[in-house]
Amino acid sequence: MEKNIKDTFNSYEEMRLFSQFRQNILCWYDFKSKSKILHLGSECGILTKFLTEFGKVICIEEREQYNNLNKAINPNIFCYQNYSEFIERNDQKFDYIVIERFLDSIENKKTMLEELLNLLDKDGEIIILANNKFGLRYFNGAADESTKSMFGNLSKSSKLYSYKQWINILQELHRKYVIYYPFPNLEFPISIYSDKTI
Repeated sequence: MEKNIKDTFNSYEEMRLFSQFRQNILCWYDFKSKSKILHLGSECGILTKFLTEFGKVICIEEREQYNNLNKAINPNIFCYQNYSEFIERNDQKFDYIVIERFLDSIENKKTMLEELLNLLDKDGEIIILANNKFGLRYFNGAADESTKSMFGNLSKSSKLYSYKQWINILQELHRKYVIYYPFPNLEFPISIYSDKTI
């Protein structure tokens, strides 16, 4: 329902959830058509809407009200509210698994990634969209979601990972990977940078 996607917003959080600008994070990526896509952390479905252009999408989002909004915007998707329930019932493989901030609040990220790797098709890919523990905005005092305080990631224990921590996990999993850097952040990227040599 196109009318549910607003052009003007009453708050930053409303803009973060509903701005189509968020699709910039993946609009450049070369997705195959007619794919099976698992979207973890789908929130209200703005990025889901983009992913549906490439095939069948299954979403996992823990907040029921977000799932309801997602299904209103994307009526052809299926939503799970519980990750464990999905794992128990799932019997299919995916071409892409898009993890949108879902790992930011998970303690044991490696264990979950190992589980998700088993859900990939032969040439499948996992795309991790995660906040950097040492992102510039946190040095400017932005409150992260886990500590809820200014400079929280820098002064307290946080579940967010740094660049080095992510590299360590990916190397331990023995998977090929490319790191991309959205600027200014993953919610509203203007540019995407990478160390990858073209």
